[in-house]
Amino acid sequence: MKGPFPIFCRGHSGGRLLCEAFIHNGFWMGISDGKTRDAKEFAERNPVVKQLVEAAFRYPEMSPAEKAHWQQTLRGLVETSENNCANPDSYVAYGWKRAITTFMIEIFIDAFPDSKVVHLIRDGRDLMLSRLNSRMRRVADEPFSRRLVLGDANITQYREKPLTWKIVKAYRNEFEMLHWMTAVRFGMRGRAYPGRYLEILYEDICANPVETLARVFDFLEIPFRPQAREWITQHASKQRIGKWKLYEEQLQDAIRIGEPLLRELGYI
Repeated sequence: MKGPFPIFCRGHSGGRLLCEAFIHNGFWMGISDGKTRDAKEFAERNPVVKQLVEAAFRYPEMSPAEKAHWQQTLRGLVETSENNCANPDSYVAYGWKRAITTFMIEIFIDAFPDSKVVHLIRDGRDLMLSRLNSRMRRVADEPFSRRLVLGDANITQYREKPLTWKIVKAYRNEFEMLHWMTAVRFGMRGRAYPGRYLEILYEDICANPVETLARVFDFLEIPFRPQAREWITQHASKQRIGKWKLYEEQLQDAIRIGEPLLRELGYI
């Protein structure tokens, strides 16, 4: 099997759609965590995964020896997933989809010199409406979740008020947008690795599924199979785009927070 070729994205970005397309194209994508297509091998409940994510926030400043340690740690996780494939000869390539591993992007690219990464991005204005309930409920009490949502584990106030679940609920749209910005910006660190990193928009898959997937598999140097072409044609839908416009007025404060990145990505 060629690879690994992970899909990195912020949760609820349409990663399941892309992962299903990979599977229909003959990819092993790990042991699936139910309908989400998240790979169990990279679940956050695995303490090694949390350690890798914590390390990823310090990775650029690490010594070469420390970087090598975390690269080897990640290789161990990836090898476990690869070894879980019962019949590797029946697959053309392997990878996985799990949002938490987006934060490992630099460690991963350094750990696997022959790998390539697909970073899937979705309009943050729509993403605000697709709630990450379990994550947001932990923001007030868990430094790890504050790091992933706000980019800083030490934040204890928001809008000059103590950071409690009540405050998270009161400004929920803003917290969802901040989490989108933190995750997407982290994934965009892959831009420093030309030829190894491909950025695609969820909206492009919905509007032009065959053309977009053709570009993805061309980047990965994997033939685009007819069954994957047929599957994505049947399952991609423009109806999933632009739902935020129905709630534009109440989303304005959050949209203003995300405007610089939305504009950079061409959404504004």
